[in-house]
Amino acid sequence: MEERIKQDIAMDSQLGFWGMEIFSDGSRNMYGDEVFYYIIGMEEKLSPKQVHKFWLERVHPDYIQYVQNAAKKMISGQKTEVEYLWNHPELGWILVRCGGRLDRKTDTSILIRGYHHNIGDILKYDMDRFHTHEVLDVYKFSKYAPYLLGAYDEIFEIDPTTYYVRTIAYKKEKYLPIIQNYFNKDVIQKRVYEKDKERVLQFFSMESIQEMKNSKYPKSIEFRTQILEQTFIWVRGMAFWITFNGQDKILFVTKDIEDQKRIDLLTKDNEDIIQSLVSDKAAILDINLVTQQTKFLKYDKRQEIDDILPLEAFKEKFIRIYLTMDKEELFREFLSIEMLKECARNKKEKSIDLKFRKSEFEYEWIRFTILVPPNTEDRVFLLIRNIHQEQLLQYIMENFVYQSCEQLYYIDLKNDWFIQFSGNVKRTDRIHAKGSGYKKRMEQFVEQFISIEDRDRVKEQMDPDNILRQLEANGYVSFTTGFLEEDEKKQKKYTRKRIQIQYYDKENQIILMQSMDITKFYLQQEKVNLELEKAKIKAKMDFLTGLYNRLGCEEMIQSYIEERKENQYSAFVLFDLDNFKLINDYLGHQKGDEVLKIIAQILKSNFRETDIIARLGGDEFVVFLKDIRNKEDIEQIIAPVLDQMNLAYFSKKGKIHVSASAGITFVEKNQKVEFSTLYKEADMAMYYAKNMGKNNYQIYSYVF
Repeated sequence: MEERIKQDIAMDSQLGFWGMEIFSDGSRNMYGDEVFYYIIGMEEKLSPKQVHKFWLERVHPDYIQYVQNAAKKMISGQKTEVEYLWNHPELGWILVRCGGRLDRKTDTSILIRGYHHNIGDILKYDMDRFHTHEVLDVYKFSKYAPYLLGAYDEIFEIDPTTYYVRTIAYKKEKYLPIIQNYFNKDVIQKRVYEKDKERVLQFFSMESIQEMKNSKYPKSIEFRTQILEQTFIWVRGMAFWITFNGQDKILFVTKDIEDQKRIDLLTKDNEDIIQSLVSDKAAILDINLVTQQTKFLKYDKRQEIDDILPLEAFKEKFIRIYLTMDKEELFREFLSIEMLKECARNKKEKSIDLKFRKSEFEYEWIRFTILVPPNTEDRVFLLIRNIHQEQLLQYIMENFVYQSCEQLYYIDLKNDWFIQFSGNVKRTDRIHAKGSGYKKRMEQFVEQFISIEDRDRVKEQMDPDNILRQLEANGYVSFTTGFLEEDEKKQKKYTRKRIQIQYYDKENQIILMQSMDITKFYLQQEKVNLELEKAKIKAKMDFLTGLYNRLGCEEMIQSYIEERKENQYSAFVLFDLDNFKLINDYLGHQKGDEVLKIIAQILKSNFRETDIIARLGGDEFVVFLKDIRNKEDIEQIIAPVLDQMNLAYFSKKGKIHVSASAGITFVEKNQKVEFSTLYKEADMAMYYAKNMGKNNYQIYSYVF
């Protein structure tokens, strides 16, 4: 009766027990109890050899090596637990947890035994809050992708040795997925814009990947990728070197930066646009050659012009309102899609001058100029401006200040003379100030308006000699800085500005310097950066205990060893709980989780805030003591902790005594050592402690 109850409990819990016999010739037999055969969906009776084949062939290919490494650990005497994907005959891919240990060794075979636990149908993972994304690998997604979805549109996993690409998730209404493919030229051919392909291939070259692995920092790249509408958009890709299930992987994520690129294109790559920003009778029109849609980026808001229009509708409306009838065909031909595409293809600007109605009896001449961006053939810009002659200052005011910037300086560096204009702020007099002594005025301006942390940098950037050097090298100067300005209530507020400098008259060293408010964009970017930083921290923490997880632990310890001061000892302590499995078996996993939390609290209360405390998984914990005076101190530190870890629980089977065994290894003065070496040494010492009766500690250098 008791055995039947046990079996029912195991069946309800989807928990079966197995044994695997490995023979000297490499062949393997697998045995199981009734529950094991039932939960793996084995309907017909098979021989032990066939059972092993049935089980192994259904392990997901990505996890074969991981599972085989776990088996090797069991054979070596280590108690091991792993999670992997397994293809159930009826349920499909499910998540499985297996644990096991060495049972016996003979001259002819080795027997390991353990448990097989179906812990969930991964397809039932709650995806409601990620409805905008198509998730193709739910298990991997559940492990690390949720932290990134707030910031990224696509998530891929790449094997750095085979270039095998697996799509984890992507925005389903936007991107073309790479479902499953080797990351080779064929994939680049399908997704990446022609002129960006070589850079992307170089980004994923063996040299670049090795550099990423060695530096341990993410790498970024900006390129154009194809989306569902068969057009190309700019994205920023970030590549992270990670370890998943003991295997090195590259996590590659992308984010749409098309809008940001459009701004950069206007402010950096197109000097013609910068030099004619907007006048009273001027505008900049963005024309998408694929969709044939137009969008006004800048124009006189007093005119009756829609922000977004199809190209043909824009032409018809313009003709109806402004154009004289005798120029209609000339205008249509100039703005035909064929003409625009030819300009984009040949990278050639084209202009036309036409007479427009200003009023019922007055006309003005307007110049249309097709401007071609350097890095795309999908769009052109149409610059529309009045070409009546103006005096110098009026020309500058209309083309550089009106509705385009807050402040503009006309600076004659050769004669040390300047004129300051006010821009799209509410000022009645646009010529705000003028005089000599630019450098002195500049330093006063910086002290009065620039935030403290930026002052030295801004003074250097705005120094006349530095301006001339950068203009000679790059053609423009552009930087951002914090401003402290008074609002309507005379309160100081922080804003972010972009300062741009360009030549007006190179021969006579006359420059134009303007400031533009980018506070909104800056705050949005800061928010994204903050969320990403939170995600990175969260990815390094153990959810259950609040300690570091293996990833965070390894990174923190390795970083400390590489940067620590000389003549310091450190200690690496590996704790493994004794009899913890009995808690899970007889009192349930919820009670097991409570025990793990208690152990974590004991460790946190006994060690310093500067020490690194982590749960590596299962019932393994690590404490890394960063600097200790001498090795002999370790006994006084660890012994009381082990005493506190003696815990007692009661079940129907009787009293369960939980304790801990610890293995200790030291980092010598000036020693450079890898985390994996420390773990291996501490692990050997810990198993020696278990063999010595459990509930004690052993030091690696004393027993090996």
